[in-house]
Amino acid sequence: MTVSAYVLLKLAMGTANDVVVKLNGMEEIAEVSLVYGHHDAIIKVNAKDLEGLKQFVLSLPQKIPHVRDTQTLIQA
Repeated sequence: MTVSAYVLLKLAMGTANDVVVKLNGMEEIAEVSLVYGHHDAIIKVNAKDLEGLKQFVLSLPQKIPHVRDTQTLIQA
């Protein structure tokens, strides 16, 4: 069962463009948008299951060191 989620990202200052380039190269990511407000970016993630989603989100700070915080909203 495919699981889709929106992940809100807080990024290190001045790194948004570099992060977007890296995120766009990841196969799990369907969409990337920079936003204004409490978070800096929002991504739509498609994973094969909840475990795959969990592993992807937990690995983001290791894959992209400029990611400071995440908040995951699983699509209903």
